[in-house]
Amino acid sequence: MQGGLTAYVLVGPTCTGKSAVAQILAERFGRDIVSADSMLVYRGMNIGTAKPTPTEIRRARIRMVDVAEPFERYSVGLYREAALQALRDIRDAGREAIVVGGSGLYLKTLLSGMRKAPKAHPAFRLKCETLLRQQGLSALQKALQTKAPGLWAVFPDPKNPPRLIRALEILEFGETDSTPQLWRDPNDSHPVVGLIYPNDVLNRRINARIDEMYRQGLLNEVAELMSRHPFLSLTASHAIGYADAIACLENRCLASEAKAMTATRTRQFAKRQRTWFRKQMNVVWVEPDENADAADVAQQVAAAWERLGPAPIAESD
Repeated sequence: MQGGLTAYVLVGPTCTGKSAVAQILAERFGRDIVSADSMLVYRGMNIGTAKPTPTEIRRARIRMVDVAEPFERYSVGLYREAALQALRDIRDAGREAIVVGGSGLYLKTLLSGMRKAPKAHPAFRLKCETLLRQQGLSALQKALQTKAPGLWAVFPDPKNPPRLIRALEILEFGETDSTPQLWRDPNDSHPVVGLIYPNDVLNRRINARIDEMYRQGLLNEVAELMSRHPFLSLTASHAIGYADAIACLENRCLASEAKAMTATRTRQFAKRQRTWFRKQMNVVWVEPDENADAADVAQQVAAAWERLGPAPIAESD
């Protein structure tokens, strides 16, 4: 069975319940899920990422989960290649796909395509990672701001070390323009559906998520990760919740302090996600009532999908 790739897309900030809604709709309509979450790709990072259970993964045939070890580098390019193949497999099996997640670059590379970028340069990346360890995030930010002020002015994720390093790498070895654009302009792209809540509601959801993570045993999960993988990749080690749990396990803070730091980082991350989606993607927002359960929210999302139809996937770069 052939034809252009399409998918019903659900985006939004962290802790908005995207995964639960997608799970309900996948099972209801017999669709397969392709995750667009940069943390769900890592094996063993389950509690802190709110990863679907094995039963949920099986029922919704969820793809792009547990595809890399925490010590491995995993890039947007690797994700795009594997996710496109997953979408082709779903299409060829005669089923429809749901793409769900909050990782903006993962989503955009599927919807808008991706121009060829310079290959990775391990020595340069190591230099940047050393700068990060020795001088902190601000050193990477200053380097990008100095090298490409035009790009810095519109950079969508200035607190994300891997994205900063990749931008510096592209400037060093590839693009000569001061504002390199790897992704096409989204203004004319097909609209997708997003879940959003007011800040006060989302903050309560974030706090509840973090409490649940610690109840489920996040510290034990992180201790096991550290015993099996003394060195995590830059992306994995900066996963929200994990860095703070590591600090707690190393007696650099109390568990209560780790939870508070994670709550702050999560709120900041959600704010960056909202900004990204509003500036970089064409999103039709669904804002459920605070007390609506996942089934009610799923009904609203399904109605929006019915109006908009599935979004085309950019197979060519």
